[in-house]
Amino acid sequence: MSKYFIAIPTYYEGTSFVDIINGLKEAKKSTNLDIEFIGCDKPLKNTLHTDLLDDSLYIDGQIDLIRKIKKIKNLQKILFIDFFNPGFDLIRYYHQQLNLKCKYGALLHGGTFLSKDLYYFNWLKKLEFSWAELYDLIYVPSYFCKKILPLNLKNKSAVFPWGMDSFKKMVTQNKKYDVVFPHRINSDKGIDDLIYIAWNLPRVNFIITIPQSVSFLKQNKYYKKLSNAKNIKIIDSCSTIDHIKILGQSKIILSCAKQENFGYSVMKATLSDNIPILPNSLCYPEFFNKKYLYSSKKDCIKKIEFFLKNYNIEIGSSLLEKTRININKFSFEKIIDDFFNKK
Repeated sequence: MSKYFIAIPTYYEGTSFVDIINGLKEAKKSTNLDIEFIGCDKPLKNTLHTDLLDDSLYIDGQIDLIRKIKKIKNLQKILFIDFFNPGFDLIRYYHQQLNLKCKYGALLHGGTFLSKDLYYFNWLKKLEFSWAELYDLIYVPSYFCKKILPLNLKNKSAVFPWGMDSFKKMVTQNKKYDVVFPHRINSDKGIDDLIYIAWNLPRVNFIITIPQSVSFLKQNKYYKKLSNAKNIKIIDSCSTIDHIKILGQSKIILSCAKQENFGYSVMKATLSDNIPILPNSLCYPEFFNKKYLYSSKKDCIKKIEFFLKNYNIEIGSSLLEKTRININKFSFEKIIDDFFNKK
């Protein structure tokens, strides 16, 4: 049995964890390291409709993951897909009982210490600080994220953009959608801003892609507002292939995020010949030129109008091509090498 592992928690269709896990598996093929993946084998059907990112099945999966890790003999290094890792303290305690020395790492995607993060529970904040003490190394995808971390996390953090190793674009000449919004319908994604922008651009069509069935979405607090907008179309039960295909059929990728450390949908859409229109904040200035960043909702509306009118010219610009080349270079090979090859 290998001494190196990547731990996968329960995860769901249509989430960034699909990209992360597939990307890590693809990147691992390019190494000579004996690394095994442990935990959830495939994503679960996505029936989530609240502001929580998982359900009770996650709890079952986490218990199962702890049991599997407990069975590993002579474990030397383990990288967790998520810093949010309930039960991690049990693993550390068990290894202490065995007097086993192991290196623990994690990818960090959010936390109560990030402004307007979806998970801001009072009870979670103290747990996060405890987890920070237990990990040896924490990976973040942007300098923006590292900058706002508490000191005890910042001192253990390393910046590596998440990899695009497994992404294969499906671009079509038929760009039938004006603006695509392929994000969760949750408060941290700025849904109220999206509705305002769409309302003020009645001749522009907006597409929202979601992995859930619309029957589940009806329980979402934003569903009625979105469904009442005549120029917003929701494509539900969107598979991974459907999602990539729709990105390839769209002209503009819009983000209204209130919290974002990387943004897989934006990266994938940009590679699929979308023009990114993004807030001039969060991680976006780190990856995108100010030409594609807006400072207000009115500024966003103007940029959408401009780029739709000039799409054929702007999509071939050297500035956007340079951005695509940079995104294409992002690889999980760098994280794997940094964690498993270094002492």
